[in-house]
Amino acid sequence: MSPVDLRPRVCLSGEIFSLQKYGGVSRYFLELALALKRLSLADVKIEAELFINEYLRESRVRLAHNGIYCKHSFRGLRQIAVQMALWRRKLVQPPIDIIHCSYYSHESLRGASCAKVTTFYDMIHERFAPNPAFSDRKSKALKQSDHCIAISEATKCDMVNMLGADPDRISVVYLASNLAFDNLPPFSENTQDRYLLWVGQRAGYKNFDAFALAFAQSRLAAEKVGIVCAGGPPISAKEREEWHGLGIADDAISHLLPTDLQLVELYQHAIALVYVSLFEGFGIPPLEAMQCGCPVVASNAGSLPEVVGEAAFLVAPQDIAQ
Repeated sequence: MSPVDLRPRVCLSGEIFSLQKYGGVSRYFLELALALKRLSLADVKIEAELFINEYLRESRVRLAHNGIYCKHSFRGLRQIAVQMALWRRKLVQPPIDIIHCSYYSHESLRGASCAKVTTFYDMIHERFAPNPAFSDRKSKALKQSDHCIAISEATKCDMVNMLGADPDRISVVYLASNLAFDNLPPFSENTQDRYLLWVGQRAGYKNFDAFALAFAQSRLAAEKVGIVCAGGPPISAKEREEWHGLGIADDAISHLLPTDLQLVELYQHAIALVYVSLFEGFGIPPLEAMQCGCPVVASNAGSLPEVVGEAAFLVAPQDIAQ
């Protein structure tokens, strides 16, 4: 007689995999699923019947995931994927013990007769780009969850203050870096010998404009120190024009789309990572930089002081002189 599997059956709702090809939230959930499986802590399933996510596509064999990969997104993909998952849950798959909502899909929690958990990442939309429909999704996910995870104390405080959440029903669980240091490639990218590193998006609350202005006013530009932007969109003609207006040379700021291994090299060779967002729910790049021995200049706003502790130079993100 085969032994009975007493591990909890955990379902990770897959809406984020129908929204992101790449991105921090989908990476977080993919790594969570892989870790639960690797450590045999749970019988885990990602509920993504249709998905565009590359992380899940690359790991589908390890996770025994049989959803349908779509090369391109299309209108209504998330809604269709959620409904397909609900139908499968009702008709095919065995009962589950825990459902963990990946991106505020309150539909996936409604009517579930198991423990319901939702991770909250930040309240940045509410702070900088209010979207009533998105905020309503968050509120409904909060109400339908038995417990919530916040990725920082700053996010937990925002949940309490902006959504009226019960602090006793929120656990703060910090994120971790998953950079690998094995088999590093030769450092052959065409970057400046001396550079400051910027990782991720540049627009809006990420505050790259303030960094560019500070860089232009500092001695670093005159000393031929460059800026390497890793990730985010390609540099636009409009950005080049604005930087040129500040007196920054055309070749002073470059853009790369590095692999994880190349990103480690960029961290290890940089003068410092500059990460001066107006607000963050967590902020993985400063954590990665510290792991790689790269000095960090970070904003003193949001969660970033929690992430870096006393191991970074903290500045007011709107104070150009700082």
